[in-house]
Amino acid sequence: MRKHIKNNVSWVGKIDWELQEFHGSDYTINNGSSQNAYLIEEEKTVLISFNES
Repeated sequence: MRKHIKNNVSWVGKIDWELQEFHGSDYTINNGSSQNAYLIEEEKTVLISFNES
């Protein structure tokens, strides 16, 4: 999924509607969550991704 944010920046993350827990079972999530990544297109293209390692 790609959503234009501003000028040359787009959100290219994913929405996970089936996610029910966050940080193991510490937090309950009823409405899912997003996995965020941003695409910046300038002279060079940059993908910034936030995920667990």
